[in-house]
Amino acid sequence: MNGGCTVFKIASIFGKKWTLPLLDEIQKNGDRGFNHLFHRLKHITPKILAKRLKELEEEGLVRKNVYTNVTPMKTAYYLTEKGTGLQKISNEFKQWLRKY
Repeated sequence: MNGGCTVFKIASIFGKKWTLPLLDEIQKNGDRGFNHLFHRLKHITPKILAKRLKELEEEGLVRKNVYTNVTPMKTAYYLTEKGTGLQKISNEFKQWLRKY
């Protein structure tokens, strides 16, 4: 597998379980933290949720804000510009699936 090939790069992002539902949930309900995402995405384990969020942050698709000025401390996840662009492509895939 060629690490520089765009097809493989796209597959490595889209192909991971929970990535697309997680991006959908962040897009629909931004400014929500880990617990909200965990409860909204039924059947995901906390370990996998944490792993996917970290991967999405590393890819530059999701941004995590930590609010230390409130008690208890709050985290919130947002789509970046790059994440929003990927979400648009994901939505086009959904439309294609509905059509065919």
